[in-house]
Amino acid sequence: MVSVEVVGYSMGWPAQFAAVAGELRRALEAVPAVPVEHVGSTAVPGLAAKPVFDIDIVVERQHVGLAIAALTQAGYVHRGDLGITDREAFRPCGRPALAAAPSSTRDGEISLLIVPSDQTSRRGWFAVSFIASTAARVPSEVRMM
Repeated sequence: MVSVEVVGYSMGWPAQFAAVAGELRRALEAVPAVPVEHVGSTAVPGLAAKPVFDIDIVVERQHVGLAIAALTQAGYVHRGDLGITDREAFRPCGRPALAAAPSSTRDGEISLLIVPSDQTSRRGWFAVSFIASTAARVPSEVRMM
């Protein structure tokens, strides 16, 4: 049986994400116009969540190879598309900025999303809808084990 831990929202998550995003932006400084986005439940203020940051990096198709090389050189492990077209997955594997992030983020995934694509359209729509929805908020005392 797999257990999933959901914890109350942490006021520290935005600053922790900022540190991780800064490291990613530095690694990708040679790649033109790369947004690093905090998506998923930890990005929603007040929402109880699994303590894992979901991070999307959006890159234009012609710069995918450059972005993969930059992240790999910075120590992120490229895992391929994992069966999802127009997405490349990376594992952080002990990156320094992740030491301050929620513990399971250190072993989490970072997605490199290719634009234009259906993948970025779908994920962007979902994130905007989810964050805007007050019905999606879960009391912080809810825990699943």
